Amino acid sequence: MGATTSTTKQKELVKYYLEYLEKEITFTGIITTFTVASLLFIVDKQFSTDSKLRLIETTPGLFILAMLFLSIAALLLLIHRQKLSFHYGMICLEIYSTGRTNKRIDEWLDDIDSWIFWRNHLAAIGFMLSAYGLLATLFLISLYPHTVWATWIVNHQIIFAICYTSISIVVRIWTYRMLVNDYPESPRE
Repeated sequence: MGATTSTTKQKELVKYYLEYLEKEITFTGIITTFTVASLLFIVDKQFSTDSKLRLIETTPGLFILAMLFLSIAALLLLIHRQKLSFHYGMICLEIYSTGRTNKRIDEWLDDIDSWIFWRNHLAAIGFMLSAYGLLATLFLISLYPHTVWATWIVNHQIIFAICYTSISIVVRIWTYRMLVNDYPESPRE
């Protein structure tokens, strides 16, 4: 009787975790859709003939870098969503047919609880923030093209792109290390 109660309680707890995973899958899908939609919207506006704000004309290299960042973010989010969906499916399969997968439920949960599992998501958010920061810079350059800083960026796009990308990567690595050090690898341990 005690083992049955324990198993029932475990399945109920896993059910709550599956509900959480379902929300994460939906949320990741929304972020992915937003990233792709913003990428397409920006590209459409830049290449339409009636557009007054042409970021690509003053700084084509930086514009392409921002679009590349958004594309990478969308791809990483899509990969993360696929991993979430796969784990969700494996946990469900293991609940309803014990032994069908190569892992126990707690092993699947440990996989999802690790920061390594979430690194694609964290990197995607970093790429999104980098892209939007770069687009904001390009927008400011188009508003104030004759300022010293705008002229320097336009004339030194490659140097600016290397510095901006390097700083973005350092911030992403620092953020990831901070999260890994501040939180245990698996909260369930």
